[in-house]
Amino acid sequence: MAHRMFPRRWWPYAAFFAVAVFGVVAWWALSSGGAATQPAETMERQNALRSFGQDVATSPAVQPNPPAPDAASATPPERLTPADVLGNPDCFMRNGTGGDLAVVLVPDDDALRFAVIDESGIVFEDTLPSQSTGFPALARRPDGSVLAAFQSVAGPPLSSGSVVVYRDGQVIYENGVVRQFALAKDGSSFFAIEPMAGDVSRLVIRNLDLGNETHHDLASLETAPADGRRLTTGSYAIDNSEVVLQSFTLRWLGPDGLTDYRALSLPTDGGGPREIPPLDRQGTWQSFVSANEGYFITHNRDGTYTTSRRRFRDENGKVSEDVWSRDLVVPITGDGAWLVAQDGAGVYVLEASTGDIVFQRLWLTRPDYRVRLHDGRLVLDYPVAKPEDLARCRAEQQVESRTIGDQPDGPTERRLVDATAENACLADLRRRGLYRTVYDVYDLRTLADGSPPDHYRVEYGENPHCGSGDDPFGTLEVRDGQLVYVPRS
Repeated sequence: MAHRMFPRRWWPYAAFFAVAVFGVVAWWALSSGGAATQPAETMERQNALRSFGQDVATSPAVQPNPPAPDAASATPPERLTPADVLGNPDCFMRNGTGGDLAVVLVPDDDALRFAVIDESGIVFEDTLPSQSTGFPALARRPDGSVLAAFQSVAGPPLSSGSVVVYRDGQVIYENGVVRQFALAKDGSSFFAIEPMAGDVSRLVIRNLDLGNETHHDLASLETAPADGRRLTTGSYAIDNSEVVLQSFTLRWLGPDGLTDYRALSLPTDGGGPREIPPLDRQGTWQSFVSANEGYFITHNRDGTYTTSRRRFRDENGKVSEDVWSRDLVVPITGDGAWLVAQDGAGVYVLEASTGDIVFQRLWLTRPDYRVRLHDGRLVLDYPVAKPEDLARCRAEQQVESRTIGDQPDGPTERRLVDATAENACLADLRRRGLYRTVYDVYDLRTLADGSPPDHYRVEYGENPHCGSGDDPFGTLEVRDGQLVYVPRS
């Protein structure tokens, strides 16, 4: 199913990004079986928290950033036309938060042209310096201004890459080497983890509502022992008011995989850091509602998993209570109102504040499906075919394990998958009318009194492209000679 999200030339980048992200999740999951029980907070940890570097810049937040090797174009590009976009097999479209925006990216020699589009036409456009730049984030702020951010895929999201952020067509942040970046879904702020001298980093949070920028020195989080590697990741709390840093040592030697876990919450308004309780031996923090509440996944002794919403106290850093608990693994994907659980052949939607199951979609057998939650809509992306036909095509995959030398941590084994024969088999089934792929979209905003949500289905073809009309959230059209983006209601 991975071929649906990106045109063919984008597949290597999409696969690389997915492997990196899910690799981090896998490392976290290892803690359920091997991480040492965390000791009580020591005097050294208290001192480290007090000395956690912070510098708040007042409005306007204009800070020097190391420029990317090739900055975004200084002169306005030639305007993208409908002919450049519609029907172009290499064009890629991404929806923005809020439902009324989309961005299209069109390769052009060694550059990448983009345009942000709404129902009125092109909002702004420019040219990015490399076709390897992608994974856009897009948001319209309450004041009507539009943010578009692009991160390169030159390295893993936790390694390095360039970032450029536009606001209404003007570049407001550009950095050639960023270890991690994220834009708040409501456009209120963005953060970047920037490498500094001495193999340490700093966290930069720019609050666009307040017009300030906060810097946090991460040296106290990133010091690693000789027998391990320190990994620090950042993410927004669901309410976008705080950035949560989770840091741990990945040890290559010894019985314990993940140790020395720490988590800190950094408010986006410039406030100081707060420590978040350490992990239990059998569990991981998966996502945070705020610095005082989050979702915790526990690996039970019988092999099952339990998801809990936990609330804890700041003053002593101890978990105070489970708000609710369910015997399901719940990937936290929502905007704070709903959570989605996948369990065998079922998909369950939970009301976030209570944990109550408010909607479920069950199959007789577990299909090959993907789940997304976007702007209050649940999207199930899956094939429609006979199970035996799908199994026969899946068996055409060629899997090869290869040892890659000259790596920083020594030789590593990579699992390579050649899906050429599998894709040819699926294409043959599609031509014979035995295979099709669909989006089932459920508008959770219409849930009321136990009634099912509004539902619509979108079917898409083997080689989707910009303007093909098979995106689950909206379509590109031409009105009065210009491109417009029309959201699905």
